[in-house]
Amino acid sequence: MPPYNFQNRLDYTGTRFKEINGFVGTYVRPGTGTIDPINLSPILAEGQEFIPGVALTRVELQDFAVDADAIDFGGGPDKPRLGDYVTFQGNQFRLVSRGTEEPPYDYTTSSRKRFRLFTELMGTIQPL
Repeated sequence: MPPYNFQNRLDYTGTRFKEINGFVGTYVRPGTGTIDPINLSPILAEGQEFIPGVALTRVELQDFAVDADAIDFGGGPDKPRLGDYVTFQGNQFRLVSRGTEEPPYDYTTSSRKRFRLFTELMGTIQPL
């Protein structure tokens, strides 16, 4: 086995991220523009019931990771905003805040090179 090589580790990590980011979607900011295609990494899919026994509203949550420099509408990289949405595998997911006055994203690492987008399912896109 060859000795540990930092460059080999970086190459391996880069290859793995390309595999992870292998899903293609669309990022839309109403009134501004569309980024199509954008590489996405689905992170979490879950169903949650809010206020059990009172309101049986089922909300599908889906988090996505995206490269921070991928959200660029022509004026340089931008941060995700409430009201933006992602189209992925025929479904639309709206960016939502996970708390009061919180942004609809977090960084996946301390290097701040990737966003974790917090979204909820808006609906399925019907083909024309």
